[in-house]
Amino acid sequence: SHSLGFRIMGEVGLLALLFLWIFEKGSRPRITPSLVSTLLFPLALIVINQYSIDPENSFRGDWQRFGSLWDWLHVYLYFFILITVLRTKAEWHRFLRFVVICALYVSAYAWLQVLHAPIVFLQGERIFSTIGNPGFFAAYLLLSIGITSYCFMTDTRYRVLYGTAILIQSPLVFLTFTRSAIAG
Repeated sequence: SHSLGFRIMGEVGLLALLFLWIFEKGSRPRITPSLVSTLLFPLALIVINQYSIDPENSFRGDWQRFGSLWDWLHVYLYFFILITVLRTKAEWHRFLRFVVICALYVSAYAWLQVLHAPIVFLQGERIFSTIGNPGFFAAYLLLSIGITSYCFMTDTRYRVLYGTAILIQSPLVFLTFTRSAIAG
C-alpha cells in the first residue's frame, strides 16, 4: 500500500535527518514563528487523539488507510526533511518544478485513460491515473494545479511549462467526476 511505503520512506529519512542534524549543526531548522505555528496542528492532533472513541486505532491506524496520528506525524517528518534539505528559493523552485513534471506524467496517463488507449487500465468511466482512486486523483490534481499556479506566478523562466501543465491538468479534475473536487 502507498501508506506503508510512505511510512517506511519517512522513517528511513528520519535516520538520515538525525544524522545530518547531529553532525552538521548548520542544517538544523531555524525556529521561526511560521515553524512554531505549523507545529500547532500535530500538537492539536495529539491532544484530540486522547479523546477519541478508540485512541489506539486513532494513533496507529492500519497499514492500508492514511489518516491516523502516526501518519500525520510522518507528514510532518517529511516537512522537516524538506526544510532541512531545501534552503534557498532556487532549491525550492527546482523541487517544485520536479513536482510539476511528475504531475504531468501522472496526467499523461490519465489522458490515455480518457482516450481509452489499449495500453492502460480503466475500470468504468471515472479516471484515476496511477493514483488508483478517482477522488484521491482529483485531490492530487487540485494540489498540483495550486503548486503549478504558484510556480507560474513566481518562476518566469518556465512559464510555458507551467501554463501548459495547468491546461493539461485542469480538465482532468472534471473527468474524475468527483463533485467535491469540482466544487473546489
